[in-house]
Amino acid sequence: MYNFSNHLLEGEKILYQGQPVPGKGSKSVGGSLLLICMGLIVGIGSLVSIVFFLVAALFLGLGIYVLVYNLILKQKRIADDFYCLTNMRVMKYESKKNKLVFGYLAYYDEIRCNNVKDNFGDLYMGMVINESSFFKTIEYTKKSLTDPDPENMPSITFESIESPYKVEKLVCTAKEELLRKVDSQNSNNVSNV
Repeated sequence: MYNFSNHLLEGEKILYQGQPVPGKGSKSVGGSLLLICMGLIVGIGSLVSIVFFLVAALFLGLGIYVLVYNLILKQKRIADDFYCLTNMRVMKYESKKNKLVFGYLAYYDEIRCNNVKDNFGDLYMGMVINESSFFKTIEYTKKSLTDPDPENMPSITFESIESPYKVEKLVCTAKEELLRKVDSQNSNNVSNV
């Protein structure tokens, strides 16, 4: 287990530590099978046109990649990850990259479990971007993917963890307590002025 205590801020305490259990949880292969089927169906039209052939090849290739990723590659990618929830932040350490990333609980508006099966699954925590412009949203997404700030990740996913709903509840409770504390401090500062 990775030692997250070396990265704690003043007043921060660890509420949960864990790591993925590769191979557990739902594999989400439905989408990839749909792409493969679409590729085969469109492939029938490839007898008529080269465009149908190219579209069929695209669907087949993408479907096969997603299927292989979900069944094999994802398990290898997450095998050496470690996760931590504190009363202020969510942290993820990727040992293959020797990289620690984190995000602040207060910024995560979307907290949800995905791919849950047999008490294992993924826990997604992310910011909701409230930009009025579609192009600003695309620019923000592009920047977060190409040049992410490891100290303020727009989203973090704890993948293939045990009891994801229990951890989700811990995250929501910690966020509520943090926001209540911040509101209380802001109220005190306003009354002192």
